This record gives sequence, C-alpha cells and structure tokens, in this order.
Amino acid sequence: MKLKAVLFDLDDTLLDLKEASLISFNKALESHNLRPISMEEMLSYWCMSWTEVIKFIIGSDKIQDETRRSIGIEYMNRFNEIHLAYSKIFPEAYDTLSSIHDFGLPIGIVSRRPRAAIEAELKKFRLTNFVNVIVGSDDVRDHKPSPSPVLLATALLNVLPHECALVGDSPDDVQAGELAGVITISVMTGPCKKDAVKQHPEIIIEDLSFLIPTLKKLNFI
Repeated sequence: MKLKAVLFDLDDTLLDLKEASLISFNKALESHNLRPISMEEMLSYWCMSWTEVIKFIIGSDKIQDETRRSIGIEYMNRFNEIHLAYSKIFPEAYDTLSSIHDFGLPIGIVSRRPRAAIEAELKKFRLTNFVNVIVGSDDVRDHKPSPSPVLLATALLNVLPHECALVGDSPDDVQAGELAGVITISVMTGPCKKDAVKQHPEIIIEDLSFLIPTLKKLNFI
C-alpha cells in the first residue's frame, strides 16, 4: 500500500524545545520560591504528570492545588513568550519534509501547540511551504492521545486514516494514531521514547534520517 499523506508531531519530533522548556520551568518555580532544576532533572520528569513533577521537586505532596495550577500557567506563559528564540530544528527534519513533499505526499502537523505558535515555528525554519494542513490545540476540543486531532487532519487532507502515517516521539502520539487508525511511527528523539515503545508503534526509527529509507523499504512510497 502506498501512503497518501504523512502527519508529524512538532515538539521533539521536528523541533527541539527543551531549552525553552527549562528556562520557562525554572522561571515559574523561582516565582514560587522553589529551587530551579537542571536539564537532566527536567528530562527525567518529562513523562510524569504535573502533580508528580512538583512533588519530586519540593520533596513533598503538601502543596496547594492553586499553587500547582499557578506554576503551570506561568510556565506556559513564559514558554509562549520565548519559544521562538530558543527553538532548534533537528538536523534531519528539513530534508525529510522536503523529500516527502517531492514525492507528492501532502504533509500535516498535529500538535498540542496553538496554531499561531506552530505557524511561527514553521516560518522560522522555512518549513511552511512543505505543510498542507495544521491542527493545533485551538482547532480541537480533545487533544492527543485522543484521536480527534489526527482524524481532523486526515479529513482536511481528504485521505482515509489507513492511507496515512503519523510520526511522533511520545506515547500520546502512538495512542492517538492507533485510535485514529493511521500507521504509527515512533521516532526516538524525545524524552519519553521508552514509554512510546511500550505503546507498540508499528514502526520505530532512531531519528528522521531513517524515515524515508524505511518507508521505501516497506513500499509505502
């Protein structure tokens, strides 16, 4: 079977936003007189819930829910202010999207980021012309691991789910893709790669440089 479209997650799949996350996280923690954390600590917490992260940082779960919510809001506000200044593109991302575009396959971005932020990142890295459809956090009510954003992207691209692949780094990407009925491809460039593998994606690749060769080998393109 030949693919008719390819969907991509954004953060930790095409782009590296870890530095922006660390700066934003520490600003939010410091505003509540909590200690800053290192990159290593942040990555070790990455797959936890927000409640668990705060518990580990302060060494106790005795913190008000309102404070926890406040830290989360401050983190997101700071992140939205600085993400463009610190975002980096993975080395293989541009050439991968360019190649898929050259094969005549439409490309969609399915992300929890707001549409405006996605568009800004694509523009920064000159990826805009490769992308046919964007589904951001403000385009759907339910986000990954719900299949809703994936199904919306396939509908906008006018392809059936089984004719499409979703490339992502997280377990939520795998779950959303599986529920939507698309081919699931996990790329091992995110902090939650071990958890992603546990969701049994159909294809696993080390980084995006393996995507085109793998799709060719499987006769998907």
